[in-house]
Parts: sequence; C-alpha cells; structure tokens
Amino acid sequence: MATKNKKETVNTKTKNLANLVIKEIGNENFDFGVLQKMQQAFSTASKQKQREAFISFLDKKLNKEQLHKLNQAIMENANELMPDNDPNFVCRTPNNKVFQEILLLEAKRSGMKAKFNDKGELQSLDVKDITQEILDHYCILQEKFYPKRDSKDLIDSRIAQSINFLLYAPLFRESDIYTKLGLKSAEIEREIQDPNCKYVKQLVDAKIGTNIHFNTKENLENKANEGKKTKISSIIEKAITTLEKDKKVSIEDKRQGEIKRHLSKSLEGASDYILTFKKNDLVDVIYQGLDKRQTWWSKIVNYIGIKSYSISKENLEKIGKIINSEIKNSHTPLKIEIQEQLKQISKELNRLNNPALPSEAKKVQAKSKKPPVPPKPEHLKKRNHEL
Repeated sequence: MATKNKKETVNTKTKNLANLVIKEIGNENFDFGVLQKMQQAFSTASKQKQREAFISFLDKKLNKEQLHKLNQAIMENANELMPDNDPNFVCRTPNNKVFQEILLLEAKRSGMKAKFNDKGELQSLDVKDITQEILDHYCILQEKFYPKRDSKDLIDSRIAQSINFLLYAPLFRESDIYTKLGLKSAEIEREIQDPNCKYVKQLVDAKIGTNIHFNTKENLENKANEGKKTKISSIIEKAITTLEKDKKVSIEDKRQGEIKRHLSKSLEGASDYILTFKKNDLVDVIYQGLDKRQTWWSKIVNYIGIKSYSISKENLEKIGKIINSEIKNSHTPLKIEIQEQLKQISKELNRLNNPALPSEAKKVQAKSKKPPVPPKPEHLKKRNHEL
C-alpha cells in the first residue's frame, strides 16, 4: 500500500510539473525558475522513469508551436542551465538530460531520422537532413551560448558534436536496424559521438554554423519576401517600360516611384504562382490602366509631341482595384499531392456508388449487355397436365 501511494505521489508531482510547464509556455517570457524546477525534479539517474513519464505527458499535451516555444526557452537560457564543463551543449549530466529529450522529441516530430544506404549502413547527417525547427534552435545557441563558452574547437565542430550527440545517436538507437547490428551498434554509436570521426566531420565540412544562419526560418521568410518583392517590381517596371516604348512617353523616376508604391500594395496579395505564370496578364492590366487613366494634360502634351506623363493618385487606386480583381479571377492550381488525394477520394466514391457485382451476375453481364429477363409470373407458366 505504501509503495502504491508513493507511486501515485510521484505521478502527481510529474503531472503537476508538466502542467506548470505547459501553463508557462503561454506566457510571453518563459520563467527561468520553471526550467530550474525541471532540473531539480530529475537531478539524479534514479529519476529516469519519472523523467520518461514527464516527457510522455508533454508529448501528448503539447502541439507543434508549444513544443517549439519550450525548446526556444531552453536555448535562450542554455548558458545558465549548462555546467561550465559543457562548451558544446551536450546535456551530459542527469539534471540536464530532460532538456536533451525535449529537443529530441521535437526533432522526431519534425521528421529527423537516422539515414541508411541500400546496404543498411548508417550515413552521416548533412545540413539538409536537419529540420528547420532544429536549425532555429541552434541559431539561438550560436548567438547566446557558444560565444560565452571557451573551447579549443571551432564553432562548426561544436555544433556538429552537439547535434550528433543529442539527436543523431538517439535517432540511430531507436531505428529498426540498430538491434539487427548487434554489438556493432554500440561501436557505431561511439563513432557518432566522437568529435574526430566522419559523422562530425561531415557537418563541419558542410559549414554547419554558416548554414544555420542562412537557413533559419526568419531568414528563409525574408528571402521569400525579397523574391516576391523582386517579382512585383519586375512586373510594374515591364508595364512602365512597354508604355514608354509604345506611346513614346518618358515617365520620370519620381513618378515611377509613386506608381510602384501604389501598385505594389495591390500585387502583394498575389500568390507566387500568379506572379510567375500570370505575369504577362498583370503587365497588360497595368499597362492598359496607366495608358487609359493618365491625366488629360498628359494626353494633350503627348499629342503635341512633348514626352511627359502624369497620373492622379485616385486613378492609381482604381488601377489597384482592377489588379485585385484580376488576382481574384486567377486560380492557383492545387498542389500535386492534394490533386492525388482528390483523385483517390473520387475513385473511392465511385467504387462505393458502383459496388462490385456478384460472380454469377458478372458472368451474365459478360455474355450480354441486355438487362436480365425477369422470371415469369406463376400464372403464365405452363401447367403440367399429366395425371
């Protein structure tokens, strides 16, 4: 009875701590004290089962965004959480093991896996094999942890050692091939964690530190926005240059800037597909609008041979509305995987509406496409007059 009560108390403490963590995730600034409580709760190796129960509880309760925010809080405070003899962020001590397992949980959820070739041999990680979620966390460490720790190793090596130790070794351990390799598995695992072996060297050669900076979610979003701005600018510029060439007018730089500012806002709502594959349609809409809606003064001076152009703000806004209408009428095609899913759904619905015929009916239908003749009613059948 005493053992049972003790177990229930442990479970209650673990759940209470997990609920405290979940509640804290909702706050703008994660309380460092909660992270310390996590350390204290699992400070010894004997607390492994409680730690596993804690991780399991979080796995069930946290969504993708909450888990990412929890790991962000850990990375933000890594310098205060890790002991002085951990310059690489490997969470070796029992009280920091919980932080490794939370990061590993997100790595698995985001799709990180151990890589094997056709022969079943474990392959080294490349930067592209590390998910965006994990790269974001190491970007924080690169800014707030590694510069504050002294080490003889270069930053690329320290990051590579951390990723291989914290994530790749456990991912390999949890793979189906791990048990099949027997004693060799332990040897491979040691190689993964060895700073001088190929697994670390692969990420060092790939300049993992530089790639983390360029491949963070924020930078990728900025690149996408820059690419979109370039496409929008290109569309408007083409409409302007075509108008200047066709109508023999000259639109001064200041006027071009005004046109771009007004019309860019309307084009921002267009998808990348529309900006790419409907580019000529948008150029034509802008060209026609700029031509027809220029001021009367502009039309008159052009008629008498003066190469000048002007357009009112109101007319630019009207062109913007026409652009919005054009965008709404342009349909972006569904992604290929969604198209395939819809095809499968259509096939399934068709199968349900037209169930397979029984084997005997199939034979009859194969012989003739005519509908089967119904049996004669009893009163029309020949009677047997034999006595």
